Amino acid sequence: MAAVSQSGVFDIVVVGAGLSGLPAAHLLQKLGLSTIVLEACNRVGGKTLTTDRVDGITIRQEYGTAWFNDTTQSHIWALARKLGIQGLVQNSEVPNTFARSDTTELTKYSSEFDTNQRIAIRDLIEKVTTDPGGPLQSPSQRKELDTQTFEGYLYRNVNGSTRAYATAKVWSQTLIGCDPGEVSALFILDYIRVGGGLMQMRRDKRGDGQYMRIKDGVSAFPEPLVQRLVPGILKLKSPVTSVTELNDSGCSLVNTSGTEAGDHEYFNSCLSNYTFSPRLSAAKRAYVDGTRYPHYIKYLVVFNKPFWRDNGYCGLSMSLTGAACVFRDASIEEGDGQSYRFTAFIAGFSARAWSFLPRSEKQSSVLKQLSQMFNGGKDVTPWFIEALESRWMTEQYFWLGLPYPYTTTRSFQ
Repeated sequence: MAAVSQSGVFDIVVVGAGLSGLPAAHLLQKLGLSTIVLEACNRVGGKTLTTDRVDGITIRQEYGTAWFNDTTQSHIWALARKLGIQGLVQNSEVPNTFARSDTTELTKYSSEFDTNQRIAIRDLIEKVTTDPGGPLQSPSQRKELDTQTFEGYLYRNVNGSTRAYATAKVWSQTLIGCDPGEVSALFILDYIRVGGGLMQMRRDKRGDGQYMRIKDGVSAFPEPLVQRLVPGILKLKSPVTSVTELNDSGCSLVNTSGTEAGDHEYFNSCLSNYTFSPRLSAAKRAYVDGTRYPHYIKYLVVFNKPFWRDNGYCGLSMSLTGAACVFRDASIEEGDGQSYRFTAFIAGFSARAWSFLPRSEKQSSVLKQLSQMFNGGKDVTPWFIEALESRWMTEQYFWLGLPYPYTTTRSFQ
């Protein structure tokens, strides 16, 4: 190895101490490889953060990763069992709600054309993302898909209505945190494909995307993962800024406090945050330059009673009107942290605009949506206790919300 630093020389340098980096470091140790983990922040866990305190009380809220299942997501489920972490099945057994953009009525579209076109868009995406012989399996068709935005792809393939396209906008916002006109059709369709298809990602039954939550919060994972590492290999407050190749001997990672040298590096975050020397190849550069961070806000609204259940709803909704595109019942009904609450998901352009509102306007806008969706338009403020907002957009190393970036058009060469 050509370079030695204060921390030493390592076979592998892991960048990021989240739910990918920590298990990766443990596996590398088991393989007998000397490893160091560099984490920019002063804590582990990445975009997993469960609790917050308001006016002297602790309210459990998942600001980051929240849902998983015990079938298709076998790795995280196996890890949960190994660490003794318990799951809770998400409440989705009673009716959910759907709000149209021009009314508070909780029904299907009144227009048969709108309904049929929404179904056509859904079926198109489901077929493309689950067909083993479809366009996502063809190199030439993948290249063509990367020249189109998701919005453009839908307009070319379905003669849909404004309302039907608005439904696809909600899917784009909830899955990857951006509007359909911002993301490559290839990226979002491939993302849905690896998740098992649109229906599997959006449903809430066993094997689907939103089947379970973690009883003690997802923040129950990081500390036990750290305990499995060799003491001293985790370095907090060590943001990586560049990767420099040292002739043929390896790579040197430069951070704010010094330099660590390693033969290989393992990244868990967006590569556009780093400077590479020598420069990446043209194809890799196009990919890096085409990555964007999603705008994604979780807004927790706490109540003193589950009024939506009294009205016959499970607390799951999709909305084409207002700031939040999706609401989910995120209540905790066991232990000292019992509370009744919704998590509102605000994403894409709506998140960018909403983030500039005063706190009082943010609160009133979401309460109005909840009143319309779950209480027949009657004000739910009498039951309101507190609202909490995810703060990823203001933290230096977390960038805007979701833990993964998306790509714009022509990013894959």
